[in-house]
Amino acid sequence: MPPFKGIAKEVKQYEYKHHKTFMFLVITLFAILVLDPKYFNLLVETIKNGGSYGLVGVAIAGFFFAYGLTIPIATVALYAFGNVYNPFLVAAIAAAGATAGDFIIFKIAKLRFAKDIQKLERKGLLRKYSKWVHRLAPILAGLVIASPLPDELAAIFLGSLKFTEKQFVIFVYAAEFIGIFIIASAGAALI
Repeated sequence: MPPFKGIAKEVKQYEYKHHKTFMFLVITLFAILVLDPKYFNLLVETIKNGGSYGLVGVAIAGFFFAYGLTIPIATVALYAFGNVYNPFLVAAIAAAGATAGDFIIFKIAKLRFAKDIQKLERKGLLRKYSKWVHRLAPILAGLVIASPLPDELAAIFLGSLKFTEKQFVIFVYAAEFIGIFIIASAGAALI
C-alpha cells in the first residue's frame, strides 16, 4: 500500500471531524485580509459608489451576523457599512436581518430541545436552578447576542426557556441593534 493512501485517509478523517473549525479559521483569515486598508478601502468605495450592496446588503450582512461561521465577514461588512450609512440606520436594518437568522435557530431549538427540557423538568433536575436560570439566562443570552459571538447558543437557550415568539423577536432585535450599532459606529469613526 502506497504511503499516500494512509495519509489521505487521516486527512479525510480530520477534515470531517473538524470541518467547522477549519471553515471558521478560513473565514476569519479572510475577514482579517479584508481589514487590510487596501482591501477595506476598496470595499468602502464599492459600497459608496452604489455597488450591488446598498441597504439590502446591510440586511444580508445582518442575517449572517447571527451565524457562527459567518460572523467575521458580517462584522467587517457592518463596520464598512457604518462608514457609508448612518450607523443608526445600519443597526436598524441589520438587526432585522440578524433577528430573522436568530428566529430560524429559535424555531429549530423549540422543536429539537423542548422535549429534552420537559424531561429534565419532570425529573425535577431543573427545579433547584430554575429560578436562577430564568433570571440570568436572558442577561447572558443578551450579551452573547449583542456581541460578535455565535448566537446559536443564546437562541437555543432562549428557545428552551419558554420564550414566546414575540418575546424572542423583541428581545433579540434590541440586543442585535445595540451590538450592531456599536460596530457600525466604530466604522463611522473612520470618516
